[in-house]
Amino acid sequence: FGGANIVTIMITAREGDVFQLPILKKVFDLQNDLQQVPAVNQFQIISLASRKLKEFNSSTDAVEANPLMWPNLPETQAQVDALRDKVLRNELVYGIYVSQDLKSTLVTVDFYEHMIDYGVIYERVKEIVGRQRDDSVDIAVVGDPILYGIVYSHLPETRDIALVGLGVLVVLLFMINRTWRGTLLPMVAGVVSAAWALGTARLLGFNFDPLVIVVAMLVTARAVSHSVQVITRFHEEVENIETKGETSQIAARITLAELFRPGMLGIGTDAACVAVVAISPIPLLQKLTVFAVVWLCTVAVTAMILTPVLLSWIKHPRGYVHPIDVDGWLLNPILNLCVMVVTTRARYVVLVFAAALLAVSAYWSLSLKVGDAHPGSPILWPESTYNGDSAEINAQFPGADRMFVVVSGKENDTIKQTDVLLNMNQFQRFMEVQPEIGGTISLADALPSIHRILREGNPRYLELGEDQLVNGELLYLLDSLSDPGDLDRYVDTLAKNGSITLFFRDRQGDTIRTAVARIGEFIATHPLPSGVDAEYRLAGGVIGVLAAVNEVILKDQIKSIALAFLILVLSCAAVYRSTMAGMFFMTPVILSNTVT
Repeated sequence: FGGANIVTIMITAREGDVFQLPILKKVFDLQNDLQQVPAVNQFQIISLASRKLKEFNSSTDAVEANPLMWPNLPETQAQVDALRDKVLRNELVYGIYVSQDLKSTLVTVDFYEHMIDYGVIYERVKEIVGRQRDDSVDIAVVGDPILYGIVYSHLPETRDIALVGLGVLVVLLFMINRTWRGTLLPMVAGVVSAAWALGTARLLGFNFDPLVIVVAMLVTARAVSHSVQVITRFHEEVENIETKGETSQIAARITLAELFRPGMLGIGTDAACVAVVAISPIPLLQKLTVFAVVWLCTVAVTAMILTPVLLSWIKHPRGYVHPIDVDGWLLNPILNLCVMVVTTRARYVVLVFAAALLAVSAYWSLSLKVGDAHPGSPILWPESTYNGDSAEINAQFPGADRMFVVVSGKENDTIKQTDVLLNMNQFQRFMEVQPEIGGTISLADALPSIHRILREGNPRYLELGEDQLVNGELLYLLDSLSDPGDLDRYVDTLAKNGSITLFFRDRQGDTIRTAVARIGEFIATHPLPSGVDAEYRLAGGVIGVLAAVNEVILKDQIKSIALAFLILVLSCAAVYRSTMAGMFFMTPVILSNTVT
């Protein structure tokens, strides 16, 4: 019935309507050029220039189905005017593929999931659309392949930003640690951890999504952080050792002995708490969890073992590269202030402030939205071209994003039953009440048009057949007049399953949850007729996928957080042999989670 990889292209006339020869030529060229894009489903490229959009006519001899514009462009103004009239008479085209003000028209194209390459598709579609842009039209393009293609196209900038971030980190390490070992060894720990983690991901067949680069940077920061702690403690031990002979080895040995337990506890709890995310049934999160856990486990070797080993080989551990003592004039005063606060009556102020912050944050967290909070894609800025195009398409048409709800029967010809089709029609009317749903379409919309045509266009017969036999005749006639793939968006070949397409104007979490709740309400209050072995099944399309993801996150987030807290408490209690230790560690974690 369609997937989540649909691209929608809107051509809007700057002057007049789209029924002008130059603009129709652009639609025609887009239709043909899109067939050359890799992974395209050539049977699901739909526009005024395709064979899919047809006008049905009846005569004394037969019922005819003629494509609106395929295979040739109109050549005269009279033919253009005739095309406009055909569109206005066709309720499956007018308002769906041509806007109600006639100034815009759509070209939609679907791609095969198993063959898709977002970067290639984005570049090819961008090139094809670019050839049609001029002063006479505005062209808007949206769809997940375009969205993720944009993300992939910014990969060089993302890489540059990451490198700049690492450069800033190197400068900070150099300024604060004042030694080359304090600068380079943490970076060595981070690089080695990254190499092991990325290599393991490659061996497991995982792909690295550019959107998860934040996770990679955070884990690398953890590796650097642990290594810096080891080096800082090493410097302290060096200052405490008076002998000159084996200063580095002794200091490194003491550092490893003193920091091994707390360091391994920190890394272990990090990895275990991240592993909790794997209880989610979302494959992407499961792969990301394995990736992050492996990366964190490598930190135990690179930061807690490799760093002390490398420090033990340093011949001259005393001395600094530059004279700027950041610890002396910045960090130590701050730390001394913190000590003064927590050891005097001022600590009660800290407790009151922390309690107030926890209460306020907890209150606001109750209104946290799961899913997108604003129209358009949250991946890009609200003022981005993509989000602007999305807003324009949603303003002119029922909606650029789709959800497929399927009526699934156990027997052949279930969808031909009049009661089933009427129930589908009621479902459509019920869902269209929600403002964010711009429209719906199903087989229950297509069959009445065929019925009317058989009755010489009499609008009185714009209705479904009186029984399954009549509906079967109408469906057979519609199928015989159609090309391969025309009815795939409505019904399967055995008429066991029928699809209802809902067009959404935005992807906001509240919009999707409201729609899913209303679907459940309709199913509960308008059951399918008794004796019909069928059910409503949710849901396909990009909105269906987002609905499932949001539902899983909403259901599992409290469980995941609680399990992570339990792991933290048990780990700390086991290592320090004190339940109070676990509670002390949990307090700042609860506060930070609530504030976040």
